Amino acid sequence: MILKKIKKIIRKINGVDILERSLSEIKYANIFHDTIKGGFFDKNEYSFSLGRYAVGYNFFYVAYRILTEMKPKNILEIGLGQSTILLGAYAANYRGVNHYCVENNEMWKNFFLQNHTLSANTKICICNLCSIKKFRGGYIPTYYDEKMFSDVITNKTFNLIVVDGPTGDESAKAYNRMDILSYIPDILCEEFVILIHDYDRKGEVKMVNLLKKKLEDNKIDYSSMLFLGENNLYAITSRRTKYLITV
Repeated sequence: MILKKIKKIIRKINGVDILERSLSEIKYANIFHDTIKGGFFDKNEYSFSLGRYAVGYNFFYVAYRILTEMKPKNILEIGLGQSTILLGAYAANYRGVNHYCVENNEMWKNFFLQNHTLSANTKICICNLCSIKKFRGGYIPTYYDEKMFSDVITNKTFNLIVVDGPTGDESAKAYNRMDILSYIPDILCEEFVILIHDYDRKGEVKMVNLLKKKLEDNKIDYSSMLFLGENNLYAITSRRTKYLITV
């Protein structure tokens, strides 16, 4: 009886139990602090607070390795937050880097900039949110104004795309963070990585399935990997840079 209760407590989420995800988060925290020693991201210079609604150590470790190994020149980040601290630090330390961050909340942007300094290589683009849309029997609870979002990314291609906004819905029928789908593959460089935060939610899983299908329909070879944490991270990369997700 006691064993059954324990198994119920460690309830599985998307096939992975809570305990395993927590242990994975701790592992990434430890290796992240070792990895950044002597690098561009000195933890004594930058303050950050990971977890809960923000990205976790699994994201910071994987993103840091991608930045230092791939050295992307063009970065698109959807959703301003803790990830912006890391990506902004990279953009400030490497010449010729263009980092675009799309955010819908100007008050949050102003609050963020009171505590964090970003270089001229990082551009925060405010895009309004629109009303709820139906999609395939489910819902997109919030999404960026299509024209404003398009104005930010049209005629640009990106090596690294981070999907962590807008705020999603946890209901079973929801499709979350669909904004980039309309622009795939046009906005992808030949070598690319796409990182999707909150992959433990059904809406993000559904979006990723559609994203992978679109790559396949356009005959774009890719590799993918799940990185466990308190909030799961999913990475999709071009075949030529698949080594980046074996970090």
